Amino acid sequence: MNRLKKELPKFEIESDSLEKKIAELTESEKKYREAYEWATFAKDLVIHDLNNIFSVMTLVIGKYSDELNAIDKLKTINDIIHVVQEGVKKSQNLISDIQKLFLIENEVGTVEEPIDLLKTLENAVKFTREVFKEKEVNIEIKSPEDIILLKSNHFLIDAFENILNNGIKYNENVRIEIIINISRVNGEENNYIKIEFIDNGIGIPDNQKKSIFLKGHRINQGVKGMGIGLALAKRIVESCDGYIWVEDKISGDHSKGSNFILLIHEFVSKS
Repeated sequence: MNRLKKELPKFEIESDSLEKKIAELTESEKKYREAYEWATFAKDLVIHDLNNIFSVMTLVIGKYSDELNAIDKLKTINDIIHVVQEGVKKSQNLISDIQKLFLIENEVGTVEEPIDLLKTLENAVKFTREVFKEKEVNIEIKSPEDIILLKSNHFLIDAFENILNNGIKYNENVRIEIIINISRVNGEENNYIKIEFIDNGIGIPDNQKKSIFLKGHRINQGVKGMGIGLALAKRIVESCDGYIWVEDKISGDHSKGSNFILLIHEFVSKS
């Protein structure tokens, strides 16, 4: 009996060690599965989207190749050049987004640092206006202060750009309106900065309000691409322990537009 009592602690230790090993293996298996799923998605994304881009380029070049002797030769050539340039730009953006998702998934470059919110927003707005310069786009930033620092990382501008891009891409109005409202939210342990992107686009039905942040989801199936922008935005916000979700611009009527809401920790100096 005494010997049995002496052996019991040993068995308990070995049992704890075994449970720990099982937990580690389970976690390891989960990470490998997620890595495999990510690699598969990235492969499918590249194949699908690049095929779409190059198909459009090929069709346009083929269409105009027989018309180069027409009177309006210069316009024909310019049309071809424009399509090729757009295709190259989309390809570059796709590759860039995949690289960023990979870095964030592997926690590379996500070190938290003070980020100037207004400066970052202004740069994102400037870039977006340049991308959609052929459209009438009005983007207004409303902030209670001139300087607000966020506890985030340098990927944050990409989240802003993707949300702005979404508000313009899924918008059927001649004049596209996006209002960016900034306010403070005081929590029990941390203070958050609330950033709202309010657009007048086609809106998002309730049954898609969560799935739009998943890799591969598209709000409008008629829009080419496998949908990576909002998934990237979500991962960026989550990488700095923030929150992102979408609501109706006008509660109960999604067709009037969307309100993308971000909550990100305010940076507070320890000195």
